Amino acid sequence: MVQLSPVDTVRELWARFERDGVEAALGLVDEDVVYLLQLAGGRILHGSDEVRALFAEFEAAGVSLEARLDTLEQRGDAVVASGTVRMHRPDGLQEAQYHWVFHFAGGRLRRLSIYTGRDEAVSSLAALNALAPPPAEFEVATDSDAGGTITLRPTGELDIATAPKLERALRDGRQPGDEVVLDLSGLEFVDSTGLRVIVKGVEAAARERWELRLRHGPPAVRLVFEIAGVLGALPFEVP
Repeated sequence: MVQLSPVDTVRELWARFERDGVEAALGLVDEDVVYLLQLAGGRILHGSDEVRALFAEFEAAGVSLEARLDTLEQRGDAVVASGTVRMHRPDGLQEAQYHWVFHFAGGRLRRLSIYTGRDEAVSSLAALNALAPPPAEFEVATDSDAGGTITLRPTGELDIATAPKLERALRDGRQPGDEVVLDLSGLEFVDSTGLRVIVKGVEAAARERWELRLRHGPPAVRLVFEIAGVLGALPFEVP
């Protein structure tokens, strides 16, 4: 499948929203995108479920939205879109122009910010990247020490989109007797898919007679293992 460019992704998101509604648009992006609404004091939505909840609030209040796209402009890894929103309310129609900044990393939408003024939207790019840059693209670095121990160091977010890359790094080319360390210290996030890949890696090591040890990640990553109830069952190194 050919990956859409950031501009084409935004254009397709807009077309889906206009044609089929918010659920169709959300189907094109990851579930963990952050939405910053710089309106009425500001509101932050974490992920698709909170966007769905917001639109459910609109529906319950008898509010519907129409959005017309006027311009698109790519600026580095971001796309600035300007358009007009028509809000149909029980007490009448409201129409206003808004400006959206779509932040991409590794070809994936990571953050969407909404502003009432274009100058504010454009000037926010540098500030937002400095304060809360989009997550780095997922990578797995590999090195070996003099004793032959292989260390894998994934960085970025380990989720449904990136887990196959870690799975290949863990499993490809393994031989009985290999000693492998999976260092999680560079991860920013792990979801259930990423956790499953790690657990399957531990099972494969035992079955195929090679050794896999895990090195703890930051507190947010460690918490995922604790919540899943597998922290004590996996071969983590003792700090």
